[in-house]
Amino acid sequence: MASGPRRSPRKHTQPKKASKKAPTKKTRSKKQAEPPLPPIDWVADEYALVWALVGRMEVKENRLVLFGKDSTDENTVGDSKVVCYKRMGADIMPEYFATSPNTVGRRVKLKTEWYADPTVNPSKMDVASFSYYMPTIPKIAGVSNRMKGLDIE
Repeated sequence: MASGPRRSPRKHTQPKKASKKAPTKKTRSKKQAEPPLPPIDWVADEYALVWALVGRMEVKENRLVLFGKDSTDENTVGDSKVVCYKRMGADIMPEYFATSPNTVGRRVKLKTEWYADPTVNPSKMDVASFSYYMPTIPKIAGVSNRMKGLDIE
């Protein structure tokens, strides 16, 4: 048996020689930034883009992803919500989507949530009917009056 305290092996190892290379910093490759988009005029042409968006939300593959299944008989689609928002943006704004697909998808998401989710827009009163949240269109008096709750045809 050896007498005395046990010695650490680290104290008796040879020091490392300094390397001639400077340490390299690992960096991720940066994606090319998308060009900024101008503000989207959702209310132009009597809310044409909003109604186009509503039409795209009603398509079965988009409706299943965004709002869930109505019955257990329906199959779900394997897409994510991000893919769904980008697909709707490509359909209603192809010129913007060609330059900035991620930005268009994000703006469609924000507009969809603003109209469909009562927690995003707390001024909404009725959650049951989606048509209540849609903007009023002055040319169609029946629709705008029903949205205001007057029930005047």
